[in-house]
Amino acid sequence: MRIPTLFLASALTMALIACTDKKETTAIPEESVSDTLSNATETKRPEAQIESDTVTFVQYNDDGDYFFMLVQKNNSSYPLIYDWENSGAYDFHRGDVLQVTWKNDTITIAGDNESRELAAKALTARKIKDGAVSKFRKQHPNPMKYTYTEDLTDSFRDKLYLLTEYYIANSKDPLVTLVTKNPKAAIQYSIEKQQRDSKEYYAIGISNETSENKAVFHWLYIDPEEMIIYDYDLPNDKLLFFP
Repeated sequence: MRIPTLFLASALTMALIACTDKKETTAIPEESVSDTLSNATETKRPEAQIESDTVTFVQYNDDGDYFFMLVQKNNSSYPLIYDWENSGAYDFHRGDVLQVTWKNDTITIAGDNESRELAAKALTARKIKDGAVSKFRKQHPNPMKYTYTEDLTDSFRDKLYLLTEYYIANSKDPLVTLVTKNPKAAIQYSIEKQQRDSKEYYAIGISNETSENKAVFHWLYIDPEEMIIYDYDLPNDKLLFFP
């Protein structure tokens, strides 16, 4: 994917608008961004060129002034300003492969100075290949049930749901894949807060409601600060990062 210098500058801009996963954000030296913006203001900028490429959808964020989707290419992540409700194209799930077009444009950052910054705006986005989550939803169309004892907001429970679903759809654990391959399985999970090594996690216990043994057969842990998934290695009592 050819990422123009101005597009890289937009990654820093979007980081100021809303927080994204630190493991998925490409660090950009302040000097290079400053030079790019300086050169852009000193010279007359030509009409922005429309770019096109295939990317992998990661997540959609509508918390800031500008809604954007985070996409991935070659193990690097980039934000694209995109209001998918107004666009009519929003049926994307993590791991889906998209064909996108975008161009660099100027946006206004809300605040006392209302500064103007360069950012990449998606013009079109079209799914061309289902990822594991989309395939999982087709095989298991009914939403997963879950229980929780903590006082959690609706939005946070939604985030936990998407992460749990992503794990289940992509897991290679034999017990998990045995259940996901069964279209009649009714997968459910529990949410409980736990501490490990003085750090707080949310433990997700996965079970099958249609099984004779409805006990939890697999655990995963989610870091609530970074929203990172960890697989639980029961024999060694260790948390293993899940990509």
